[in-house]
Parts: sequence; structure tokens; C-alpha cells
Amino acid sequence: MDFLTLIDNWTQASADDLPELERTVADYPWFIPGKILLMSLCLRCGRTADSDRMRRSIALHLAAYPASDWMLENPDFKKLQRQSSFSIIETFLASDSHRIVPDESFAAPGEAAPAVVSDDDLVSESLAEIYRKQGLVEESKATYRKLSLKFPEKSVYFAGILTEIEQGK
Repeated sequence: MDFLTLIDNWTQASADDLPELERTVADYPWFIPGKILLMSLCLRCGRTADSDRMRRSIALHLAAYPASDWMLENPDFKKLQRQSSFSIIETFLASDSHRIVPDESFAAPGEAAPAVVSDDDLVSESLAEIYRKQGLVEESKATYRKLSLKFPEKSVYFAGILTEIEQGK
């Protein structure tokens, strides 16, 4: 049987399925769940030497790259199935929060996280320059900061302007 069918029906796997599984593990040596399945099937088919070789391979890999808890004891091979786009979207919509916001690590040390620019904020370079010419320094600086968040590709340019404002130029 093919690999995905093998994962779905891993308890019905037999010695006939070993070549397909061995090819998959050889093609993807980092694929620990495949190695676990191969180890289990080798053990079930009486190939203890191959099972021991897989166990050592898994142990070496896990020493360098720790695995999730679900992989270590009684692996659930259903978790290896691909999710459809629809199920991923349904899972997201079922979650409590549908808003993605920057975390606290986004801010510089000792500063609060910057406010996220919402669609309601009207900001433009023209508005920031008008504030600057009118002497409204704080409003001008706040607008340039929002512009820097809204247009990250120009953040160096806006940082230069903010430095000029702070120096009183």
C-alpha cells in the first residue's frame, strides 16, 4: 500500500509494506514518525536487527533534535495526515482570537510595544510634514512612527526624519 494509506492503516501493515516504508525513510532520513513506524513494523515482522538499527537512528536524531511528546510514546499516526485548507480555516475560525498582533518582543528593551496602525488612522507623509511645519513636534513624531510601521521598507528614511525632528532641525 502507498505511504498515506499505510499511515491510515498502520495496524494492518505487513512485511509486504516494508519496501515502501524503507524507501520513504531512506528518502527522508529526518522523518522520525516514518522511522518509528518502520521500527514498529520491523519488530512486528521479526526483523529485530533492523528494528534495533531504527531505534538507534531515532535515539541519535532525538539527541540532536528533541521531539514532541506525542512522538515519544504511543505515537498517533493520525496526526501525520495532511489537513485540508478547509479544516485549517475551520480550526482558525473556531479559536477565540481572530486578530494577529505583534508580541511584546517587538518593542526595544525598556519601551512599550508600539501601537499597531489601524485602518482608521489617517497618516501620510504630507500630514507629518504639516505637523512639523506648524511646530506640532509630538504629532509629527507620532505620525512618522506610524508611517514607519505602515511602510517598513521606508523605516530607515523615517528614522532619519525623526532624528532631525529630535535635534530641532
